[in-house]
Amino acid sequence: MKKALLIFILCLYFFSSHAQTQVSGAVTSAGDGAPLPGVNVRIKGSPSGTITDALGRYALMAEPADTLFFS
Repeated sequence: MKKALLIFILCLYFFSSHAQTQVSGAVTSAGDGAPLPGVNVRIKGSPSGTITDALGRYALMAEPADTLFFS
């Protein structure tokens, strides 16, 4: 029973140490700095993602080591 409790506590620690954080930003044109609405922002290797709003802004939950792709 003590062994099972120890494994449970270690699992909680492992999952809590890999918490996601909110990543946000804005996508703008390189030429004139105008906001780009409708850009697909996605996490590499994951189906998770979002689309920029009318002002080019986005926000999503990601791991610190994740890579974002914009298209």
